[in-house]
Amino acid sequence: MQQNPSQDDWNEWTRALEKLSTHENRLWYPLGHWKLTGLNHHRWYYEPSSKCIHQQQTDGKWQHFVKAIHNSRSSVGYYHRAQTIPDDNGPTAPLYWAHIEPKGPR
Repeated sequence: MQQNPSQDDWNEWTRALEKLSTHENRLWYPLGHWKLTGLNHHRWYYEPSSKCIHQQQTDGKWQHFVKAIHNSRSSVGYYHRAQTIPDDNGPTAPLYWAHIEPKGPR
């Protein structure tokens, strides 16, 4: 579990935010328009309760991915496909948007 930031860390964070924003809490330089990746935009979801990843396909079905279980550090973050389920039997637990990056050769 991650530790809470120290008071020095909070002070540093506050100084950084003060340099980036006005007294009205607005950025000095706006970020601009968001760029969408098209294919990857809001199709991947993470389910914290089961630690699974779900992909909603264009046909309405869901791909369900579970974390690979290995005893090596090299497998950290790897998931494998478990099953495809119809849209009406999709995940029922709260989901969070996820950005997925393929790793290694396909």
